[in-house]
Amino acid sequence: MKPAIYPMTEHAQAVADSWTQAALSCDPADHARAEAAARPAYQAAGQPESSRFLWCPSPPAAVEQLRRLLEEGHTSLVTSVRRGKLNRSLSTARAPVWGQIIELDRFTAFGDFHRFMEWTAY
Repeated sequence: MKPAIYPMTEHAQAVADSWTQAALSCDPADHARAEAAARPAYQAAGQPESSRFLWCPSPPAAVEQLRRLLEEGHTSLVTSVRRGKLNRSLSTARAPVWGQIIELDRFTAFGDFHRFMEWTAY
Protein backbone atom coordinates (compact mmCIF):
# COMPACT_ATOMS: atom_id res chain seq x y z
CA MET A 1 0.00 0.00 0.00
CA LYS A 2 1.46 3.31 -1.05
CA PRO A 3 1.62 5.94 1.73
CA ALA A 4 -0.75 8.88 1.38
CA ILE A 5 0.79 12.08 0.08
CA TYR A 6 0.11 15.04 2.33
CA PRO A 7 0.50 18.51 0.84
CA MET A 8 2.73 20.85 2.80
CA THR A 9 1.43 24.18 3.95
CA GLU A 10 3.25 27.22 2.65
CA HIS A 11 4.89 27.69 6.06
CA ALA A 12 5.98 24.03 6.28
CA GLN A 13 7.46 24.25 2.77
CA ALA A 14 9.37 27.41 3.76
CA VAL A 15 10.80 25.63 6.82
CA ALA A 16 11.75 22.60 4.72
CA ASP A 17 13.41 24.85 2.13
CA SER A 18 15.33 26.69 4.86
CA TRP A 19 16.61 23.41 6.34
CA THR A 20 17.57 22.12 2.90
CA GLN A 21 19.47 25.32 2.13
CA ALA A 22 21.30 25.12 5.47
CA ALA A 23 22.16 21.45 4.94
CA LEU A 24 23.59 22.11 1.49
CA SER A 25 25.51 25.24 2.48
CA CYS A 26 29.28 25.27 2.16
CA ASP A 27 29.63 28.33 4.41
CA PRO A 28 31.65 27.83 7.60
CA ALA A 29 29.56 27.01 10.65
CA ASP A 30 29.07 29.60 13.38
CA HIS A 31 30.10 27.29 16.23
CA ALA A 32 28.95 29.52 19.08
CA ARG A 33 25.55 30.15 17.52
CA ALA A 34 25.03 26.47 16.65
CA GLU A 35 26.00 25.31 20.14
CA ALA A 36 23.65 27.87 21.73
CA ALA A 37 20.83 26.65 19.47
CA ALA A 38 21.48 23.01 20.44
CA ARG A 39 21.21 23.61 24.18
CA PRO A 40 17.37 23.59 24.25
CA ALA A 41 17.46 20.02 22.87
CA TYR A 42 19.18 18.92 26.05
CA GLN A 43 16.54 20.70 28.12
CA ALA A 44 13.74 19.09 26.08
CA ALA A 45 15.29 15.68 26.73
CA GLY A 46 15.63 16.37 30.44
CA GLN A 47 19.40 16.05 30.16
CA PRO A 48 22.16 18.31 31.49
CA GLU A 49 23.58 20.67 28.90
CA SER A 50 26.67 19.45 27.14
CA SER A 51 29.88 21.34 27.69
CA ARG A 52 31.46 19.52 24.75
CA PHE A 53 30.43 19.60 21.09
CA LEU A 54 32.04 17.59 18.32
CA TRP A 55 32.67 19.45 15.10
CA CYS A 56 33.38 17.48 11.92
CA PRO A 57 34.83 18.74 8.65
CA SER A 58 32.08 17.22 6.47
CA PRO A 59 28.74 15.39 6.61
CA PRO A 60 30.40 12.02 5.81
CA ALA A 61 32.91 12.60 8.62
CA ALA A 62 30.01 13.40 10.98
CA VAL A 63 28.18 10.20 10.02
CA GLU A 64 31.35 8.18 10.61
CA GLN A 65 31.88 9.86 13.99
CA LEU A 66 28.26 9.12 14.99
CA ARG A 67 28.67 5.50 13.95
CA ARG A 68 31.76 5.18 16.14
CA LEU A 69 30.05 6.80 19.12
CA LEU A 70 27.01 4.54 18.84
CA GLU A 71 29.25 1.47 18.54
CA GLU A 72 31.01 2.60 21.75
CA GLY A 73 27.66 2.56 23.56
CA HIS A 74 26.73 6.23 23.50
CA THR A 75 23.02 6.82 23.04
CA SER A 76 21.37 9.38 20.82
CA LEU A 77 18.91 11.83 22.35
CA VAL A 78 17.31 12.49 18.98
CA THR A 79 15.11 9.41 19.00
CA SER A 80 13.86 9.82 22.56
CA VAL A 81 13.12 13.53 22.17
CA ARG A 82 11.53 13.11 18.76
CA ARG A 83 9.48 10.07 19.81
CA GLY A 84 8.18 11.90 22.90
CA LYS A 85 7.07 14.92 20.87
CA LEU A 86 5.50 12.65 18.27
CA ASN A 87 3.51 10.69 20.84
CA ARG A 88 2.33 13.86 22.62
CA SER A 89 1.23 15.31 19.27
CA LEU A 90 -0.64 12.12 18.44
CA SER A 91 -2.41 12.07 21.81
CA THR A 92 -3.45 15.71 21.50
CA ALA A 93 -4.67 15.31 17.93
CA ARG A 94 -6.70 12.18 18.54
CA ALA A 95 -8.16 12.94 21.99
CA PRO A 96 -11.37 14.67 20.84
CA VAL A 97 -12.45 11.86 18.50
CA TRP A 98 -10.67 8.73 19.70
CA GLY A 99 -13.65 7.27 21.59
CA GLN A 100 -16.01 7.89 18.69
CA ILE A 101 -14.32 5.78 16.02
CA ILE A 102 -14.09 2.05 15.40
CA GLU A 103 -10.95 0.02 16.13
CA LEU A 104 -9.97 -0.32 12.44
CA ASP A 105 -10.15 3.44 11.97
CA ARG A 106 -8.02 3.94 15.10
CA PHE A 107 -5.39 1.56 13.76
CA THR A 108 -5.38 3.26 10.34
CA ALA A 109 -5.27 6.77 11.81
CA PHE A 110 -2.42 5.82 14.14
CA GLY A 111 -0.35 4.43 11.25
CA ASP A 112 -1.12 7.33 8.93
CA PHE A 113 -0.23 9.88 11.60
CA HIS A 114 3.10 8.22 12.38
CA ARG A 115 3.95 7.82 8.70
CA PHE A 116 3.19 11.49 8.10
CA MET A 117 5.14 12.73 11.14
CA GLU A 118 8.11 10.41 10.63
CA TRP A 119 8.58 10.68 6.86
CA THR A 120 6.80 13.75 5.59
CA ALA A 121 6.61 16.54 8.11
CA TYR A 122 8.71 15.97 11.18
